[in-house]
Amino acid sequence: MRINKMIDRLILVIILFISISCSTQDDSNVNSIAILRNIKNMGNLNDVFVDFKYIPLETRKESLFGSIDKFMKYNGFFFILDKVRKKKIFIFDEHGKFVRTIGKIGKGPGEYVNIEDFTIDKRNGNIQILAFPSTVLTYGFNGTFLSSRKLTTNALLWSISSNNDCYVCASNHQSVLTGKEACLIFKYDLEFNLLEKKIDVLPAYIGLPPLTPNPLLYDKERISYFDSFNSQVHLNISDKESDQVIKFDFNGNEVPLEDLKDPQGFFTNQFKYSFFINALIADDILLTKFINNGKHHLSLVDLKDESFLSYKSESWLPDLLFYEDNTFYSSMSCHWITKGHKFFKAEKTNDYSTDPSSNPVILTFKFSNNCKI
Repeated sequence: MRINKMIDRLILVIILFISISCSTQDDSNVNSIAILRNIKNMGNLNDVFVDFKYIPLETRKESLFGSIDKFMKYNGFFFILDKVRKKKIFIFDEHGKFVRTIGKIGKGPGEYVNIEDFTIDKRNGNIQILAFPSTVLTYGFNGTFLSSRKLTTNALLWSISSNNDCYVCASNHQSVLTGKEACLIFKYDLEFNLLEKKIDVLPAYIGLPPLTPNPLLYDKERISYFDSFNSQVHLNISDKESDQVIKFDFNGNEVPLEDLKDPQGFFTNQFKYSFFINALIADDILLTKFINNGKHHLSLVDLKDESFLSYKSESWLPDLLFYEDNTFYSSMSCHWITKGHKFFKAEKTNDYSTDPSSNPVILTFKFSNNCKI
């Protein structure tokens, strides 16, 4: 009888260990792409993108923000996260008119010390703010605070995305290194109950923020994770059965772990390395910006067959913030717009001010028909 009880307890311990441990990456599902192998010189930006327009954003005291750290478009509105200066979300309509802000700094109900990221619940339009430490605060579209929930015990979560089935959060290799929460990806159901943890973190704390500012990539209800520190993308991590990974080969010129741990070392030696600085998925095409030999490059990878093409640019390349209905969304300072940007011609869509003290403009453009992978 005592032996049977001991066996039962052992089985329970094993089950608990399995349930709380990160699922590891299966190397047999990792495909490698030699991203430097097929590089063309970009004659001009219209080789890839066309039909540029810019949308000035209404600027007044309550609508003025510092930077666009994340951009989403939902139901005809722009949602802009400024997480450094104003530490809140700014909402504008698609014509640039200011609507309201979401979030407030403080220590009371519905308040936070730092805002890290946000996503939108497409079932009801609620805004989910991920705040430090690893707490989700839910607000209605009208700005009303609804609820909050702490997601982890020890792990620090810095990024969040969602689809109609789940929420996905990421620690970005900037959290605990050991224990049951030493994982990169945390997946939750729509009530923020933990479903699973995926992918072991790097064996050292990374001092740099992600080199690609928004590593969770959304496309057609699929959420992927772009790991700029490992130069790889984990595809469709929102699906429990998916574990496909694309690893990008920089021919041995990747940033070493020692310089990822030490921001000073990275900034001193960055011109020696190749690394990604921006990523977005648009209709099964993965677009990335990367630095190689100090030059900016744009790569396009067809995720259906993994064919790819890279461009080397001698000029400016737009940051890729968001994609919807065949349209890319980026941003640009009014200083650049008013000086007359020489790399493309863009149509202004409203009468809001573009003087240098105004908010950045939202830039839109489409794929060129001449761009073939």
